[in-house]
Amino acid sequence: MRRVLACALAFGLAGSAGADTVAEVFPDGIPYPFERVLERLEEIAGPENVKTALVPFGRSLQRFAAAPDYLASPRIVVAVTGDRAAGPMDVRIADRLFFGFQPAAEVLEIIAFDDGFGRFRFREVVGYGTGGALSVAERDICTACHQGGGPIFARPLWSETNANPMIAAALLVPEAGFHGVARRASVDDLAAIDASVDRAARLQLAEAVWDGCGDAVCRSDLLIAALRGLLTGAFDDGGLSGTWPEVTVISPDIANRDPLMELAGADPGNFDDAADVQNPELARAPMVIWRAQDGVAATLAEWFSEGDAAWIEARLAGSAARRAILALPCVVEARAGEQRFDCGSERSHWSGFVDGNGRGRLEAVTVQGRPVPGRLDLAATNLAGTFAVIRHGRPARLGDGRRIDALKLGADQARLVLVEDFLRLEQGLRAAVMPERFDRRAVLRLVGQVLEAADG
Repeated sequence: MRRVLACALAFGLAGSAGADTVAEVFPDGIPYPFERVLERLEEIAGPENVKTALVPFGRSLQRFAAAPDYLASPRIVVAVTGDRAAGPMDVRIADRLFFGFQPAAEVLEIIAFDDGFGRFRFREVVGYGTGGALSVAERDICTACHQGGGPIFARPLWSETNANPMIAAALLVPEAGFHGVARRASVDDLAAIDASVDRAARLQLAEAVWDGCGDAVCRSDLLIAALRGLLTGAFDDGGLSGTWPEVTVISPDIANRDPLMELAGADPGNFDDAADVQNPELARAPMVIWRAQDGVAATLAEWFSEGDAAWIEARLAGSAARRAILALPCVVEARAGEQRFDCGSERSHWSGFVDGNGRGRLEAVTVQGRPVPGRLDLAATNLAGTFAVIRHGRPARLGDGRRIDALKLGADQARLVLVEDFLRLEQGLRAAVMPERFDRRAVLRLVGQVLEAADG
């Protein structure tokens, strides 16, 4: 087969400015051995969010490094597929940090998203474990394969990885694991990596959406809509004045490959290269990853973590705001150990139940003609007949941003206590100076400043 130049998972952006994700995650430098890299990622993101794979016959620059003992030194691929960032100053690494490590070559490759720069940065450590330093890799070489400027990954069924039972069985590595990576991977793990790579292609969208606004008024409206949707689960692009073209990127998907089929009847030590159709250097077509009709506010909100939302909620809850009570007549009855209620008026309605343990649910909720999205759970407070209303572990809100502070259930009436705390944030953001570039942590610092000023 024709030998082709296949690229490593690394290229550099010389002279870029912004947050250095690698330095934030590894402030004392890249640790050795590789197990310590995995431990650090799991510490930040959670073990369930760090996915790995072994690739003995791959398509990276190091694909021949282990020859002829390919099965004894497979390349390790790592993706961070989720995170648990707890606040505005915490680094997000979900879909933003990927590793490739070939022990035989002593080369560690890193691709990390730079929030401040709005692009991926690509690094490598040559001589990993023997004093090699983190450096910028050659972008011109690697963009031959990483044509979209981000990570790439094969389509299902990921036959060249240890999710293939035949590959896993053939590996000449300890059953207990290889440099901290399990000998066998599940198809679900590989699907998670694949999905993370696809989401990585969307990371450029925040800047594209932000740039689609022609002025500060549009940006403040957009940010308010995104944050309101983040807290309520209901996104509304009505009234936004920007102009947003569709965004395309070169596909990060490369062809699936089964090297065992290629090696059937051949000596693995004579393994050469991928067939042309599987060559990652082949030009891949641009694909549309976003259109404005997909939701402008929701696209911007993707940049904020669940921890960010919880932080904003905590700041809002700690301040005074106007309260209102919406009361509805109810039919309340005891049934099978539960207290069920059905409450309604011309424009508002809710029903639900609470059990003997003080837990329950609000169902089919409509307030002043607008449905309230999501599952709303009830949890009794220390006040008789009063329940906290919770959505996904946080206070529930109406679509306009008002917080449902409590449900108070009586014999023939139920009252929702509503708090207009989001209005304070909205008013403050309309008066604030919007940044020229979108940066998650800069925006959250602005949110903190706005709320602090409102409390003052």
